[in-house]
Amino acid sequence: MRNISDIRNLFRTAGGIRRFIILTLLRCPFDALHTVIHAVFLQLAFEAVNSENLNGLLHVCLLFGIGSLLLFLYNGTVWMLYSVYVTKWVGKIQRKLFGHISRLSLQQIEARPSGEWITRLNADVQSAAALLNQPIHLPHAVLATVNVCVSSVILILFNLGIFGLCIAFVIPHVLINRLLIFRPLIWFAMKVQEAVAENASDMNTIVTCADTAILYEAQGFLLGCFEKSSLELRKPT
Repeated sequence: MRNISDIRNLFRTAGGIRRFIILTLLRCPFDALHTVIHAVFLQLAFEAVNSENLNGLLHVCLLFGIGSLLLFLYNGTVWMLYSVYVTKWVGKIQRKLFGHISRLSLQQIEARPSGEWITRLNADVQSAAALLNQPIHLPHAVLATVNVCVSSVILILFNLGIFGLCIAFVIPHVLINRLLIFRPLIWFAMKVQEAVAENASDMNTIVTCADTAILYEAQGFLLGCFEKSSLELRKPT
């Protein structure tokens, strides 16, 4: 996905954008409230400890436990609904892709190895699903933005110097990750996709051409090709 328009077109194809927005908005308060609860708990707990108020400390811990329990129950309910939505959404993407391939001509399909088709299908579905269910996904970006804003407000109110120190470390960290990690990962992903496509094609040849290979005594050759492509997957790039 290169930009916002690509994401919009994907949701227009699969549908369900309204439900996605509602579920994301329902999920947004969790990280921010979690941060606020921890900040308030630490403040009240330290005040109780400094004043040697044991009953106050127990009261604060009890309230913190009840608040965390209710917050995580709410979050679990939202994520349960979200997981159902993502599963159905990915299924729609798969059906759309298979429907698109079924409309191609036989010449277009046979122009590429079967392993490449399988790999491309899986890669396209995974890249689309990555927007919603991978460790770093679109809802995560929205939630992280809300949490960063709330955390920044708390730090500014608490100590402006600490906020400036955090920003001084965060900005170089983001730039280094983008330049030294994200860009090489894209190149590695392309190389892996090429190797997986070749390996899947060799495996499909072994399965579909087994009778022909036995007839011409070519089992060793096909197994050798499959072994070679399998070993390519293990090579460090």
